[in-house]
Amino acid sequence: MARTSYDQLMKQALQARFADFLRLFDPATAAGLDLDAGVTFRDVETFSDIPQGKLLVADIVAEAPPCPGSPRSSWCM
Repeated sequence: MARTSYDQLMKQALQARFADFLRLFDPATAAGLDLDAGVTFRDVETFSDIPQGKLLVADIVAEAPPCPGSPRSSWCM
């Protein structure tokens, strides 16, 4: 019997409806991003907890441009 990868299906569904998900889950963050301009998904990024060297790996990393005139636009770019 073939095993279904629900983790992968969930990631694909989240990527397909990311703007809607973010607007529902975190409306304040969504309001500061230009989600209609496009969202770029990165495969995996690693973050190191310096100086201890602990390594963290993210499942999904999304990049979206800030809205023009958004207070976050100065530090998001």
